[in-house]
Amino acid sequence: MVKLSVLDYALIDEGKDAQKALQDSVTLAKLADRLGFKRIWFTEHHNVPAFACSSPELLMMHTLAQTNHIRVGSGGVMLPHYRPYKIAEHFRMMAALYPNRIDLGIGNNPGTTMVKQALDGINPTYDSYDESISLLRDYLTIKDKPSAHTLGVQPHIDHFPEMWLLSSSATSAKIAAELGIGFC
Repeated sequence: MVKLSVLDYALIDEGKDAQKALQDSVTLAKLADRLGFKRIWFTEHHNVPAFACSSPELLMMHTLAQTNHIRVGSGGVMLPHYRPYKIAEHFRMMAALYPNRIDLGIGNNPGTTMVKQALDGINPTYDSYDESISLLRDYLTIKDKPSAHTLGVQPHIDHFPEMWLLSSSATSAKIAAELGIGFC
C-alpha cells in the first residue's frame, strides 16, 4: 500500500489572514492523521506575504498536540539561519514529547537579501553547509548523557527524529548519503 504525505505551506488564501492559514494547516493535519497519511511537513518562509509559517517547529508542536499518529516535520528548517546545536535541542525536545513522530527536514535557502541581513550573524562559526549538517546530525543523535567534560544535548532520548536533507542538487544527495540521512 502506498503511504501518502503532505507538504503544507500555510498558504494565506485571498481574503484570509495568517491566523486562518495556520488554523487551516492544523485542520489539514488532523484530517491527514484520520485518513492514515504517513507525514505532514510544514515549510519555513520569511518575508513572503503569501505564507504564514516562519517557524515550522512551533507549528509542529501545536499540530502534534492535536494529532495521534501522523509523523510531523519541517520541510524544512533553513540551516544557514540557525545554530545546529539549538535546532537539535528543539527537535530532541519534540521527540521526547512525541516519540517516533518527528521529522527534521533541513534546507539551505538563505532567503532574500533583507532576510539575510535581518538574520546575519546568526550562524557565523561554521565554515560550510556540509559541516553544519554534520554537526546537526551528531547533536541530534548523541546518546550519551552529558558529563562535566562533554557537551550534552537535552533532553536525553533513546529514539531520534528522522533527519532529511531537502534539495535538488547532486552535491546535497552525496552529502546525505555520506551522512546516512534521508534525501528528498
